Amino acid sequence: MIKHLIRIAVLLIVALLLMFLPFLPGRYDSLAVNLSYMIQVFCHSALLFIPLGLLWTLLDLTGKKLKSAFIEKLSLIVAGIVAISIALAAGSRESSLFGITIIVISFYFLVKEYRRVNVSRTSEKGTFNPIALYLVIIPVVLFVARSIFITRAVEYSRRIAIENSESLIQDIETYYQNENKYPVSLQALHSDGDYPPRVIGIRQYFYEPNGDAYNLYFEQLSTKLDMEEIVMFNKLDEHQFAAHAKDILEFTGEELALRRGDRRKVKLPTPHWVYFEFD
Repeated sequence: MIKHLIRIAVLLIVALLLMFLPFLPGRYDSLAVNLSYMIQVFCHSALLFIPLGLLWTLLDLTGKKLKSAFIEKLSLIVAGIVAISIALAAGSRESSLFGITIIVISFYFLVKEYRRVNVSRTSEKGTFNPIALYLVIIPVVLFVARSIFITRAVEYSRRIAIENSESLIQDIETYYQNENKYPVSLQALHSDGDYPPRVIGIRQYFYEPNGDAYNLYFEQLSTKLDMEEIVMFNKLDEHQFAAHAKDILEFTGEELALRRGDRRKVKLPTPHWVYFEFD
């Protein structure tokens, strides 16, 4: 039993580290972003394991072998559903090949394990299969940890990236003082390396002219799995952002404004900074 508890503790430590890694200071890592998103999806989909794990433990302890074996097979089916949800999460983060790999590997082992399970399982009264512990403890701890700390983690990474943008903003303003205009673009081969946000889950700052000023923004994981978060600076507080490039080409004025993220714009404590949420 102690051996399994140690394994559970190790798995939880690794999963929690990967979940919150994109919100820590460091060099951008796309794999860290994808893995964090996948684990966060797992936090929700794996809740299906909890009633099965509890029921499995109860049946094992009462010596009901046939029903216990049925629950084990049902757990494998649920594991397949969870694997599909994780693979879809990977695909949604532009990691289609990663998602397909997860599906293939997961179903190989799940089918193999399903065939191994024998209906006449050798579960004795007074004992239980420790795998049931994994199905209960891991989902509960991960879900609770995410619920408590994800908002703080997002706010922390957002604050670091905003603070690290000061040198870029100062250089843009210096350019304006020298040229009496703002740059048309800052697009360059190494535009992501000259002014790094220094957050593992944030690739780079993006710049675009906007009226008499400009927008400086970055993207990061949102607290909500079905949302994308854009954090933006505009010295005139004329923040605007479109969900699709096609909207900019096809619409203008009020029609374009309706397709921007203004209805989900949230002001931040730092002056002239807001964030948008897009679903």
